[in-house]
Amino acid sequence: MDPYRAGCPPLVVVVVVASLALACGGKATIDVPLGAGGGTGGTTTSSSTGAAGAGGGAVVCNPGGVACNAPAPACAPGEVPSVVGACWGPCVPILSCATEPSCAGCSTGFCAAYVAWTTEYRCVLPYLGCSSTSCGCVAPYFCADPFDACIEGNGSAPFVNCECTSC
Repeated sequence: MDPYRAGCPPLVVVVVVASLALACGGKATIDVPLGAGGGTGGTTTSSSTGAAGAGGGAVVCNPGGVACNAPAPACAPGEVPSVVGACWGPCVPILSCATEPSCAGCSTGFCAAYVAWTTEYRCVLPYLGCSSTSCGCVAPYFCADPFDACIEGNGSAPFVNCECTSC
């Protein structure tokens, strides 16, 4: 059943800079990181009824909220483990992950900057199949089209910068 034809207006939930449109129907859960820096804050869960609308929403990928003993899944290059509740979820494309306001909230994992007209940060934990921190090694894991120009970090956050040269 199309919720828009049923007369149910969409409910829009905003997470960081991404939105998830919901309408009458199923259930959606969104984990929102709180606080900044090592170990402060936590996560809050906001639930609403509805089915995901056009465009979907950003996926939680910040590994700081993971409290289960399960190992992170080994995802293909360009994908990272999502976070569902306090444990790992399925592998998702890195650009579908929710953005962070800065690298300060990335106490676990790696902070990557995505640079075009503005800069977006994502805190993620990719499965790295190499041990070097050079762009030749990490670019396939972090830099996805159109952010395919890799610039190595300077030893502090962000770990890597992925730039869009055609945006």
